[in-house]
Amino acid sequence: MKYVLKIAGIHFDALQEHLYPGDGLEAVSVALCSRFCSDESTYFFVYKVQHIPYEECTVRENAFLDWRTQIIQPLLIEAEKKNLSVLKIHSHPNGYSAFSETDNNSDLDLFRSVLGWTQEVNYHLSCIMLPEGKVFGRIINEKLKFLSLSKISIIGDDIGVFNYSKKEKSKIDKELNERNLQTFGYGTASILAHMKIAVVGCSGTGSIVIEQLARLGAGELVIIDPDKVEKKNLNRILNTTLSDAENKKYKVDVLKSAITSFGFNTKVTVYNKNLYDSKTAIKDIASSDAIFGCVDTVDGRHLINLMSSFYLLPYFDVGVRLDADGKGGINAINGSVHYIQPGRSSLLSRGVYTPEQLTSAGNFRKDPERYKSLLKEKYLKGVEVDSPAVISINMFYSSMAVNDFLARIHPFRIQANKDCAVQRFVLSDPYFKNESADDIDPYFSKFVGRGDVYPLLGLPELS
Repeated sequence: MKYVLKIAGIHFDALQEHLYPGDGLEAVSVALCSRFCSDESTYFFVYKVQHIPYEECTVRENAFLDWRTQIIQPLLIEAEKKNLSVLKIHSHPNGYSAFSETDNNSDLDLFRSVLGWTQEVNYHLSCIMLPEGKVFGRIINEKLKFLSLSKISIIGDDIGVFNYSKKEKSKIDKELNERNLQTFGYGTASILAHMKIAVVGCSGTGSIVIEQLARLGAGELVIIDPDKVEKKNLNRILNTTLSDAENKKYKVDVLKSAITSFGFNTKVTVYNKNLYDSKTAIKDIASSDAIFGCVDTVDGRHLINLMSSFYLLPYFDVGVRLDADGKGGINAINGSVHYIQPGRSSLLSRGVYTPEQLTSAGNFRKDPERYKSLLKEKYLKGVEVDSPAVISINMFYSSMAVNDFLARIHPFRIQANKDCAVQRFVLSDPYFKNESADDIDPYFSKFVGRGDVYPLLGLPELS
């Protein structure tokens, strides 16, 4: 069993500020974590953080810390009530990159007490943050045994991935990845080779995103789309053929076959379902390292945004709008890439869609006939169900999304990633603009790191 810890940038930034106040002395914080279990791994998502005030520490030195643990009793009560794990994280201002004997004894004393409070929870965590922001840690089980954390991910403006698996890392075919290695180096190529990335929507933009991720050497792809290949798709979905359309093959199956033939040994899992109709797909995506949304529906975007919050997934949304004039011409070509990190702004707070549009989209998906009736009676605003698209335009915006992803795991932009939360490009009247998005969505922020709840994602229709 592997153990993975994920921390949203909004929590990581607060932890770094508290643990390194500038005085060169150790400090400590405690967090509550939800859990999610897959067949191979247990994931811990930081849900709530409590910083231990400096004045509550009886000793604060450069390499030693003692603090009054009574202050976290309310946190332990909440952990027991909600079945949450406890994470202790402290600093090593001297840069010592391992747990000391003092740390070992301190953890045993603390978690012996924690296990007494949370008798139904068998796993807790202890981590250390170094001055440069690197985090490493371990699991403490119900027998007070230390187990290794395989990976720690930080999902902020940058995406930090620290792999600590003792198992032999997968080898990278240097000849096959020669150009990737020349551009991004072995470190980034290795990160990609150990990443699991989900792509929701496999049509115009989705198939192009998938192609790029596979040829960049992503270790595992999870792709979701309920539709079959049609003749009208052949102008923009990569790797599809007339035979696929005539035989009504699922898009995901065609793309899986293509990826398998590339030779990069990418593991591919497919779901030929709407995400709202497959809790299995949602649970599979929950264990991913990133998610790309290549959908054109409001409710689809809303669902992915929820998954990003609950399971701490960096979310890249690709949006393309081509307005035809109906006479064979084009009025406007607009597109954007939104980067969503859990705990900060959302597609809703950025005005990508409104609550009214979400209601309309939900009604259309659940009951198209009733939707038409409500629309006719003006109870609902209309929802766009189709728009023209061509491969050259989709290629452009899909590449923007993948390059934004690469810039966050391997910062190469002159402009800071925090200033590139939204990237807009108007192709019909060439214009490019980056935007920051520092606001916090009060709705989505409630779900940061909640992990598995009932009903799933807090949605009654997924109960």
